[in-house]
Amino acid sequence: MPKPDSFIRRPLNDEARALLEWLVERRRSGNLAPPTVQEATEELGWVTAGTRKAAQELHERRLVVVSEPGVLASLRWPWLTEIAGKRVFMTLADQLAAVEAAPPPDMAETWAEAEQTADIPPPEKTGDTAADEAWLMIRAAHHGQLAMALSAARRATAATIAKGIVPLLARAAGWIARLLTALGDPASPAIRYELPMTQNEKAALAYEAGWRAELVRNREQARAAYDEALRIEPGFHRAALRKAWVTFAGGSPEDALADLAPLIAQNPTLSAARLLRAEILVELAADGRAPTDWEETAKADITSTKHDPRGDRALASLLAARLLLLKGDVPRAVAAARQAVALEPSRPENYHALGLALTQAEQWLWAAWAEAAAVLADHEFLEAGEALFNLRRIPEVAENLPQTKNLIDESWQ
Repeated sequence: MPKPDSFIRRPLNDEARALLEWLVERRRSGNLAPPTVQEATEELGWVTAGTRKAAQELHERRLVVVSEPGVLASLRWPWLTEIAGKRVFMTLADQLAAVEAAPPPDMAETWAEAEQTADIPPPEKTGDTAADEAWLMIRAAHHGQLAMALSAARRATAATIAKGIVPLLARAAGWIARLLTALGDPASPAIRYELPMTQNEKAALAYEAGWRAELVRNREQARAAYDEALRIEPGFHRAALRKAWVTFAGGSPEDALADLAPLIAQNPTLSAARLLRAEILVELAADGRAPTDWEETAKADITSTKHDPRGDRALASLLAARLLLLKGDVPRAVAAARQAVALEPSRPENYHALGLALTQAEQWLWAAWAEAAAVLADHEFLEAGEALFNLRRIPEVAENLPQTKNLIDESWQ
């Protein structure tokens, strides 16, 4: 599993984030026409060079597409049936054919229709089929309704995962989640935001300061802010939880466990704290450094989260898969990882865990496509690119999945 700070990868600079916020709000207001660099410059009151630099960062991060150089370049939402990259273009049919996975009925046709008619606002209610959910996802994404779009992607994935991974759902969900993360939106599953839940205004302000520092990966400043929140309100358990997370992210898992112990003792139903403890214990076990009772504690924490409607059940399933792999229970690890994908298709870590489990089961083709889905979800998730590179050494994979070489090239650009 990647180090925790990889969940929030390189933050955008201030100008790129401001430009992205403007683009999203423009779409939410109903203006779907791709603006030019010149239009954005005039609207934002910037100089042209600053707008072009911000637009280029958004393009390199695969968040928007800059069509051409110059002030007349348009800043457009990517078609989700494209893979924005230098040497990669695969249609939905090509990707499904690569693993001999039939698409759900009418999925390809519905997907194409939704992109061609994206100016129509998304419906207010969910669909009846996976194709309907994909249609809703695309419409919502094009209108800047990103949380709605991600929810539709989850439902579509849950309806199709039994027959295999639909690659473009992985890519679409990943792109939507990366937009949410880049915007610092609490709806992002990568951010794992926790509401302050305090009536003390000063403590809440310190908590928000710590949160803002986390978003730019300034862990020292974040920890100091959470310490200040706890000084103001010693029983502020959300601040204690974020402090433990920052400590873990900073490479001190044992200290994070020590921070969590009194918090969980006082708040045994705080599922986010118990899940973080399980995550730390699984990480320590993978490194051979876990305490003797780690497995029993981690299992209990994971189980409690799975039964908590407020808990991150997708992360619980991911940790269950990792724990089962550590214990050599491959079939159950495959099932747990597949459930993690169904619950949260935007996290590349979930596909990667499924790929590792399928590799252990010697199901090489499916393992390769699970890793490919992780790359599609986030081209910056290098662990999947490395796993895919190693799987391509197996003749069966190289022969049957030649497209994966392009994905590896894309992830390492």
